[in-house]
Amino acid sequence: MQNTSERYPIQDNLDDILDSLQKNNLTLLEAPPGSGKTTVLPIEILRSGKFEKKILILEPRRLAARNAAIRMSQVLGEEVGNTVGYRIRFESKISKDTKLELVTDGILSKMLVEDPELSDYGLVVFDEFHERNLDSDFCFALCRRSTEIFRPDLKILVMSATLEGTDWGTKGVRANQIQAKGRMFPVTIRYTGSSPRRVTDRIGELVPQILSQSEGDVLVFFSGVSEIYTAERILNDNFANKGISNVLILKLYGEMRLENQVEIFLPPKPGQRKLILSTNIAETSLTIPGVKLVVDTGFCKRMIFDPRSGLSRLEKKRISLNSAKQRSGRAGRESEGTAIRLWSEEEEKDFPVSHPPEILEADVSGLVLLSKKWGEELNDLPLLDKPSLGVIRESISILQVLGLLDRKEKITNLGISALRLPLSTRLSGMCCMFNGSDLPLAELSALLSEKDILGHSETNLRFLSRWEAWQKGNVSNFGLKSRIEQSIRQIEKILNDLPKKPKQNLSIQGALSFAFPDRIAKRRTADSNKYKLFNGKGAILADTGGMHLPEWILVLDSDGDGTEAKVRLYCELNEEEILKLHFEKISEHLSSVIEETERKTKLIRFVQNKFLGEIVLSRSTKPTKFSKEEKGEAVVSFWKKEFFYPYFEKDDKISSFLNRIRILKESGFSFPEFSEEKLQEEIRSWLLPFYSLESASLDPYKPDFLQALSSRLTYSESEVLKKETPTHLTVPSGSTIPIEYFREGASISVKLQEMFGMRKVPKIAGGKVEILLHLLSPARRPVQVTRDLENFWDVTYHEVKKELKGKYPRHPWPDSPWEAIPTSRTKNRG
Repeated sequence: MQNTSERYPIQDNLDDILDSLQKNNLTLLEAPPGSGKTTVLPIEILRSGKFEKKILILEPRRLAARNAAIRMSQVLGEEVGNTVGYRIRFESKISKDTKLELVTDGILSKMLVEDPELSDYGLVVFDEFHERNLDSDFCFALCRRSTEIFRPDLKILVMSATLEGTDWGTKGVRANQIQAKGRMFPVTIRYTGSSPRRVTDRIGELVPQILSQSEGDVLVFFSGVSEIYTAERILNDNFANKGISNVLILKLYGEMRLENQVEIFLPPKPGQRKLILSTNIAETSLTIPGVKLVVDTGFCKRMIFDPRSGLSRLEKKRISLNSAKQRSGRAGRESEGTAIRLWSEEEEKDFPVSHPPEILEADVSGLVLLSKKWGEELNDLPLLDKPSLGVIRESISILQVLGLLDRKEKITNLGISALRLPLSTRLSGMCCMFNGSDLPLAELSALLSEKDILGHSETNLRFLSRWEAWQKGNVSNFGLKSRIEQSIRQIEKILNDLPKKPKQNLSIQGALSFAFPDRIAKRRTADSNKYKLFNGKGAILADTGGMHLPEWILVLDSDGDGTEAKVRLYCELNEEEILKLHFEKISEHLSSVIEETERKTKLIRFVQNKFLGEIVLSRSTKPTKFSKEEKGEAVVSFWKKEFFYPYFEKDDKISSFLNRIRILKESGFSFPEFSEEKLQEEIRSWLLPFYSLESASLDPYKPDFLQALSSRLTYSESEVLKKETPTHLTVPSGSTIPIEYFREGASISVKLQEMFGMRKVPKIAGGKVEILLHLLSPARRPVQVTRDLENFWDVTYHEVKKELKGKYPRHPWPDSPWEAIPTSRTKNRG
């Protein structure tokens, strides 16, 4: 039990905190580990009597919420659920007497959507806000909006170990900031340097040495659960070989049963030491008693969403400097400690200061749906950081495919029902769509909600095999089995209160295809292990141990690669059932096929395709009567793939036309935009009228492109083009010389005798662009390139004359080119 007479640093700031909460809607509290902010401050606020309504505390992790509630209840001498209670996923301990309620962010987001006023609460506390979890950011935005619209009296307290990494002012947050002191003991940092060896092997060797040279319990940070189990096996073997029997190995990660997590906080038996193998769940939240030594492997895993593929992938990344500081600090909560880092100080210079907020990397489709129910678009809310528009559009698209949003992007009744379930939007939608059927929806959803469903096996990727194992009770992990059964009961309870749907005759795989319609996949060729998904992306099914490769599969889990995702879990689909169930997603439309003729020219031929999403079901090349509109769209599609400019640059007349317009625009004349982007955008208006869309195939290069491009100009623009950038120039000899236009300007190539008497270089584009002269010899070879005629006649001409007069005696070479008569002829013909 916590010592009630012990004073914590946060209590020195209590008056300032209470005063700020009374005067401001939002208070920011920076309180380092050990200050007492999580368990001491809430009780002090409650005892102050400043809030008549209840206090709501958001903890980002289930473990922290539950343990904080237990600690505070012990201080008050009560059972959990009386004055202090908690609500987490699938578990709730509150009563009518609860005044201080701890919840996880997924719970709070749905509370806010159902009751935007939070009418029963006077204060909302965000603990460990520096973690910047997806739902925490969302809940913070909703609470801020609630104070603006519904509850000007609602108070918000943001607590964090550090407020660094968030520029509150530039993000539009006006708040009073308070800085409290922590209670940390010195921690000695030791660096071991990196190694090519497996981290689990290094830990297996290092930990026995540490235990023999130190006192207290040891906390080891790993990147993920698989590393923890591997390390546990290696350590047990090493301990047995070395005769070490007084070490209790405990695991700590988010998906564990809470009952097993609680064991971490209990003191070991006399003479026994705890060795805790943890993910980054132990970085923050409550103090783990007894830990004097931390070993940090330096990695974490982050879920990254790829909007191109619609898949999320778990990436192993270097931890941030902030995380390294948090992890090391665990060794100094109760006394002086030591932190061993499995990297070098030099490597640490390349560590990021902090990782991006989860909202910028994760799948936000759930938040998009919640925002629709709230009544605003996600990015219209006062979020500290906003997802890209591309990610938002992808989320809206998948929610529409799932039937949770309609075509106008409004939330459907199915979407509203789905929000009541503590599941992902995909699984919630599936459960609501088939609620009342004979399918085991709750069991399916509970199983698929687990990250490592019945043990992650590289040799058994088939979901139905794991499903059969579950049905037969072949589950060795009792904690997992108990947690899944608890989830099933909770889901079934909620489904009983939701509207029932007419029964449908469909398989488990068919039902799952409604949760993951974008992951329906068909094999590309008969002998390939490569698949094409509904969304057009690719997937690879690894060696299935001699099993046949199904024609159709549903990808339930993959590595999330945006090009060719590696399938980690799938179930085989029946083509007839899938096409029947998803008939409304089948489309028939024209596509253009580019073929080369014997003369190596390209033709557009028309093919009728039947698609399920991006999967081709059938293709007909038989003559079919297509409309001109359909053929026109085929032309548009062709040029959006081919692009105009690579073709235009091969045509001198078209290049000249575009360069003339470019020169005029740069000289201040007003002309339409002729960029590739603009030409593609307006292709239907300027190019399609120049095609004959009657024939069964089209030559895409047949139109007069110069005429088509010219049609974009008005009559007056065409006249300006002719006048200010003429195609020819009349020189002093009377000859009409073609002007060559290039990107930077214009030039002519003319015999120097035809320019006698001209002092100034001709100008175009309203006198703003001088023509570059290529002066030629009588043999039409260049002798000078210039824009300075006066200097040429005064200096360079006389040098040229000395060199060429003897070679070309029949041509005039006057001593004074200023007075000479320009001519294109020889002296005999002059």
